[in-house]
Amino acid sequence: MKVRVFTLRLEHGAFDDREVRELLADREALGVSDHLFLHDGEPRLALVVTYREPPAPMEPRAPAETVVEVAPEHKELYEALRKWRNERARRDGRPAYVLFQNGQLAEIARVRPTTLEALGKLRGVGEAKVRDFGAELLALVAQVPGATPPSGSE
Repeated sequence: MKVRVFTLRLEHGAFDDREVRELLADREALGVSDHLFLHDGEPRLALVVTYREPPAPMEPRAPAETVVEVAPEHKELYEALRKWRNERARRDGRPAYVLFQNGQLAEIARVRPTTLEALGKLRGVGEAKVRDFGAELLALVAQVPGATPPSGSE
């Protein structure tokens, strides 16, 4: 909360309140106290205005996760991968999309890689992701029942 005091002069039968209106144009007025007095025989109006500054601009948000279509036979693994990613991101104190995006998880669920090499061949899964998350991902893929992996995932 901020406070500003104005002293307004009577001009042409009205108090000139332009400064007050300018101040409050983009701020929230919380209260106004007034006091009418004479100064050198002329009427003056003292205003004590309490106000709140406008909120600071919002920080840019992380991009919204893309909705991904997942075939019914891959849905169980996809959901397990999303749950793992979200929990891991929370533990690591990082946004979930930094670890893996939904599209990457859908591709892992579709391909069901069984080796680190096969995992690393997927789009967007580089050496660092294979090193940092590969073993956990392959264990999860092996845990969740599913169709026989397509050829080339070994």
